[in-house]
Amino acid sequence: MLIAKIIENDQLIQATQASNSEIYYCPGCKARVQLKKGNINIPHFAHINGSNCDVSAEGETVNHLQGKLALFTLLKQKYDEVRLEPWLSQIKQRPDLMVRKGKDWFVIEFQCATISLEKVRARTKGYRQLNYKVIWILGENYQNKRLQARTIAKFAIIYQQQLQVAFWQPTKGIVWQAWWQIDGKSRVLKRQMMANQPQQLLKLQQAVMQSKPEIWPIQNELYKIKRLVIGIPWECHPQYSLPGGLKVAQWQVIIRVLLT
Repeated sequence: MLIAKIIENDQLIQATQASNSEIYYCPGCKARVQLKKGNINIPHFAHINGSNCDVSAEGETVNHLQGKLALFTLLKQKYDEVRLEPWLSQIKQRPDLMVRKGKDWFVIEFQCATISLEKVRARTKGYRQLNYKVIWILGENYQNKRLQARTIAKFAIIYQQQLQVAFWQPTKGIVWQAWWQIDGKSRVLKRQMMANQPQQLLKLQQAVMQSKPEIWPIQNELYKIKRLVIGIPWECHPQYSLPGGLKVAQWQVIIRVLLT
């Protein structure tokens, strides 16, 4: 937790600006919290052992705390107002960040740990009750995984007229990925555009030489327009894997569309 209250005057204060001489408590449950400010971990507040705070973010990793502060710094440059860990008493929830552009408020949830669909729905429902739009930004743990469709569905939103998922990278900031760029086979944001089209063409030539049965129906159609399988356009050899659980090679789907 990066924000706490000073018990004497209800003033909110960030852990980076706090002093051990003061007494602090949680903005949500009002329980006493302890300032942890050392030379190794990022300054933060933690509930004293035995607390049953429902909104406590105990167990936050260093990456989560650092990422939240970095997002706070970045978003302050782009939005009219940014709040760090605001306490929403009406719904008893505390998002990581809230940002305002003009009259519109957005809730930012920076998610590093695994979270169930039920909890995502519950949190999102609470924010929407206050007419806040919600953006989930996924941390490093999610980027090291091969995300499946059910995970994409939990966090995707419509952004720039596409269904996309937001990721945080310290060197790049917020990176958006369209749903079709996440194939469930490669680690997120690890894929690079590669010159693999010649390799795919070589595999296709080998398939023709081996007289593989899946080649000939397409080749027969191409013969009618005086074309060959090995001469199909480069657009038929995608550099990224396509999602959707295809049971045939991607080039076959694309060439069928072009022929149609």
